[in-house]
Amino acid sequence: ASTSTSFESLHKLRGGALSLSLSPTALAIAESIAPKMGVITSTALYFAPLTAVLAAIKSGDLGDLNPLPLAIMSVVSISWLPPRMAFPEPHV
Repeated sequence: ASTSTSFESLHKLRGGALSLSLSPTALAIAESIAPKMGVITSTALYFAPLTAVLAAIKSGDLGDLNPLPLAIMSVVSISWLPPRMAFPEPHV
């Protein structure tokens, strides 16, 4: 009970509400369109270095391509799998 109360007081202190009071249209956008746009944007960001990677593969030389961020992106993506499989969320 005290955790709930402290959460509520902290939430109100920050100026937030305990629930969203959105119109049905805004709620539909927030629940369906916005998460889909996030998935598309995230996927596009992961494909951003594709041309540089293909050029490096074709030439056989890394040149200015730094492979470290690409390796880290792969590890981070894989590390999200176990918690998301244990606690599924539709848009994560």
